[in-house]
Amino acid sequence: MKILICAATALELSPLEEQLEAMPSGLFNNKYTYRGIEIHTLVTGVGCINVSYAICRFPKIEQYDLAISIGICGAYNRQINIGAVVHIASDILGDLGMEQADGSFQHISQSHLSSENLNSKQGYINTDELNITNLPRPVRSVTFNTVTGTESTAIQRNLRYHADIESMESFAFISCLKKLMIPHLAIRSVSNYVEERNVEDWDIPLASSNLAKQILKILDGINQNA
Repeated sequence: MKILICAATALELSPLEEQLEAMPSGLFNNKYTYRGIEIHTLVTGVGCINVSYAICRFPKIEQYDLAISIGICGAYNRQINIGAVVHIASDILGDLGMEQADGSFQHISQSHLSSENLNSKQGYINTDELNITNLPRPVRSVTFNTVTGTESTAIQRNLRYHADIESMESFAFISCLKKLMIPHLAIRSVSNYVEERNVEDWDIPLASSNLAKQILKILDGINQNA
């Protein structure tokens, strides 16, 4: 089996790479193996445009059996602990739409401009065909290119989408892989709650460490079912 694992930044990817066995570079400088599974890693850059470009330009991506997007995220749902790892079961691109004359926001799915069936469940990840096990808690995600930085924005976005977590790339990743018809997963670890921005309160080391451990568990499950 050949798997692509990508993250927006090297910071989010490196704790996992440290647990993998490096292979001769050849065409890829980021090639690893884990218990017989061939793994390539990719740093896409931050935001929807970067991840879409990186995925679509990745060499021979159609030959991969599975693609996994990993990274840290913020949580709206306070029942999810800091450091918890979650599996994105559904996602929506939260800032795709138009502002109305009264200042209200209309999502693209509510307009006649939508060319596909976009709704709050767009981006469902189908993993049944691979029988992937060891998946963490499923959550509903909303993707924004601009992360929340104020309490008022957090309240507004939470009321609009009722999401469990907020991401910057997951919808774009899911959308690309769905169109390419490649099995995929989006896994995130919570480093902070979505509130007034204060990076000093974030626990990135805990989130990154737990994320790497969970990905190894998923790979173990794939290896057992192979």
